[in-house]
Amino acid sequence: MKESCYWEPIDHVCRFCGARIMHRNGKGLSVGDVYKCFTCGKSGQQLKDICWCGFRFRKGNESYRCLSTKVLEKYPEVRELLEQAFRACGVNPREVEVGVVTLKDHKLIMRELELRRVKNPILSDRVFNDLEEALSKEKEKKGTPYSGLYLEKLWRDYLARGESPIFVRALILKIVELL
Repeated sequence: MKESCYWEPIDHVCRFCGARIMHRNGKGLSVGDVYKCFTCGKSGQQLKDICWCGFRFRKGNESYRCLSTKVLEKYPEVRELLEQAFRACGVNPREVEVGVVTLKDHKLIMRELELRRVKNPILSDRVFNDLEEALSKEKEKKGTPYSGLYLEKLWRDYLARGESPIFVRALILKIVELL
């Protein structure tokens, strides 16, 4: 069987030299998947063999994770925090496509992102239109609008759509605040 010679860059960094890791799919090959750093030559059949993700120094508690620097554009609300996390690990996010941050920093930043979005929920047009329609229907009904049953239904509907529970809670609190 002919070996595939196609390597693709992935969003992971070599823990030996800091260069980007490449991946070759091992489907149909006797060796299986291969992960390789083309800068230092280290390779392995599992990503964890050469990647920073999950790596800990012997005496340290910190665990690391690779992260694409595209997150700086994806999450502008926490751009400064992400840049600080990259720089704390010796990475200049403006010079590379993929860097390393501590897992602890990453979790704290993502939690901060959720909290900032709760304070200023960004409602998409779809969500806003759905809410406006549902609220006008509730106003037409006799009795108390926005009953507990309605809010519970709203909660379940948005969770079923895959919205974050923190976002849905903020949305419901905003509705109650507007009453």
